[in-house]
Amino acid sequence: GSETFLDPVIPSWEDEEYLRAFLQRQFISENRRSLEDTRYNNVPSIEVLREAGAAMSELCTSLAYEVTQFRYKCEQQVPQHWSDADINVTAMEENGNVVIDWSGTSRVSIPFSTFASMSKRYVGEQNRLMSSVFSAVRRHEIINAIADQTNLICRVPLQILDCLSKGLGANLETWTDAVSVFESNFFCAMFPDVDAAFGGLVPFGKENGGGEVILNRAGGSAVVVTPPENATSSQYIRTMIDMVETSKNVPLSFSVILCSDCFVNPNTSLSADDLMSLDPRLCNEQNGFISYVESFPAGSSSVSNSSSIFILMQNEPGKIHFPPHPTVLDSIRRAMRFDAGIRDGSPMMSNFGITNDAHFDPAPSFTPVHQPQYANVSLDNPFASNPFAIGGGTNRGRGHRGRLFELVGEEETEEDQGMSILPGMLNNFDMSMFSTNTQDDVDIEAISLMGIGGHALNGNMGNHNNS
Repeated sequence: GSETFLDPVIPSWEDEEYLRAFLQRQFISENRRSLEDTRYNNVPSIEVLREAGAAMSELCTSLAYEVTQFRYKCEQQVPQHWSDADINVTAMEENGNVVIDWSGTSRVSIPFSTFASMSKRYVGEQNRLMSSVFSAVRRHEIINAIADQTNLICRVPLQILDCLSKGLGANLETWTDAVSVFESNFFCAMFPDVDAAFGGLVPFGKENGGGEVILNRAGGSAVVVTPPENATSSQYIRTMIDMVETSKNVPLSFSVILCSDCFVNPNTSLSADDLMSLDPRLCNEQNGFISYVESFPAGSSSVSNSSSIFILMQNEPGKIHFPPHPTVLDSIRRAMRFDAGIRDGSPMMSNFGITNDAHFDPAPSFTPVHQPQYANVSLDNPFASNPFAIGGGTNRGRGHRGRLFELVGEEETEEDQGMSILPGMLNNFDMSMFSTNTQDDVDIEAISLMGIGGHALNGNMGNHNNS
């Protein structure tokens, strides 16, 4: 019921009953949290919340359908074999950043190091690199905007990823994107429609198998951030436990990070007892696959503002290949806690009795026997990234040929290919959703934030694979 949807950002599964039940569950879950909050006196009844969830599902479906209709109309006006130059997407270096400009109307700016990393990962058509980066960065900004002022974990701090990589050989990440993934790690994409062009694997823990498949083949060490919803987090946990219990010959190690939103009616401070709501096997004293557990009270962790918990799950080969030495665990703990640092001018002692100056040898990272094929890119099924331009835009993207062009390569420049901006292509569209002026101007920022153009330009409406 959750495999196809209309839009990758708006909750819009085509199975209407599934969507309605999902949103009703979210409303009811949040209502339970508010029962313990003294700021809320009048809590709505379950029946009212069910009605609210049903109304929200209708609203989301309506908005997603309007976005899909708009996307479809745009696709009809774009050449089949379009390039960055065709839609006037250009780039330049500016103060150590790469600035990607779309038809002089919308720009994104990212550090050169981030652009270099994304360019190295890119597996799409080279003449669409800039528009693909533009779209991935815009989607990254969407999730950050949603997460702002909430407890949503949309990225793990680099210091923690560095500790997990060096200490436990972790080089697979879940619930992340092409902009945030650490160094050369593999990653299970948060938004496959834009991240697949940068080597993103399918999402982790899908019912019919996801990005964890590469671990079943050759083993490995993964950093698993579970989405902030109980049912999905439970699915992640079940997947990992099934793997460590059934895989006897390949080393498996999962560094799991959960925030309070992953639990139903969590305590103020999470503990091992709360894990029961995710999977009873986590609380079985005979399980043998939990190597380490530590909870972090609200406000004490660098991962989330809410209370959170870290679990290290390993099978027996995993404990040998990625040994959880006390020094390693202490370094991870220090990276995750705000209150574990230097006090009174001297190194703070941890539970393991190891100082901050302790040294540990990096654990060996895994290399899959069969390297995963991140994406199958062809001219017939290109990765699209906002391929819609407004005619007559100024070209602010012309800059000097510096490090940027060393990465991109000697592609034909905009001047060589000529300007093909498709003038007036959107003049006749109904733009009521994005603009109220009489000229029907297109708000490029609105298009970017609604996730337009993040899939193959094949003319189909909807039917995207969902995580």
